[in-house]
Amino acid sequence: MDKKRLISDVKWCVEQGYTKEETIGFVVSLIPEASQTDIATLYDQLKGYLEREKIQNTPDHKKPQPAQNIPSQSKAKVQSSQPHSKTTLIGAVFVISVVAIVLTMCNTMCKSISDQPRNDSYYLNDRVYCYQAAKNYAERFLVSPSSAKFSFDPLIRSRKESEGVFVYYIDSYVDSQNAFGAVLRSSFSAAVRYHVKQDKYDVFDFEFN
Repeated sequence: MDKKRLISDVKWCVEQGYTKEETIGFVVSLIPEASQTDIATLYDQLKGYLEREKIQNTPDHKKPQPAQNIPSQSKAKVQSSQPHSKTTLIGAVFVISVVAIVLTMCNTMCKSISDQPRNDSYYLNDRVYCYQAAKNYAERFLVSPSSAKFSFDPLIRSRKESEGVFVYYIDSYVDSQNAFGAVLRSSFSAAVRYHVKQDKYDVFDFEFN
């Protein structure tokens, strides 16, 4: 099993806002040999890490002002809150340690896998990035792209066009709102070409059925 691909697919699902159940179903359809338990564990780890990273990157606009002339009752409250602060600090250190361990494991796995040469089968089995390219292209023609919900199980066929060039034929559908707010389903077909050296996906044929 391609562990780097597993991590990449789960991370993509987390970033797209998929639930754990949706992620498990989607990833298993892409990687049948993947364990649902491994997917669920990786989902929890990556989601927790991304949420903590988002919180850490949020600017803090409210900076505490230095305490001056604190009344005796307030001092007592501050002193009583010190044990809670210590507990919070210990919890923060524990969370940081867990995150560091998870990141180290992921980096180690990714590095060991990335050192292995990718054969044609790796690109021919791609179902995530080529589909994402087709979805991005389809959203150009939707009245309400933000309401779009694409199929989780598209039909994808692939072939090697030439050395370092692969073509994917995709049949799928999208549910989205029209100008009146009604949700309609539209089927579409797309052809996507991937250039390995340029790491670039090009949609060269697209049609709503």
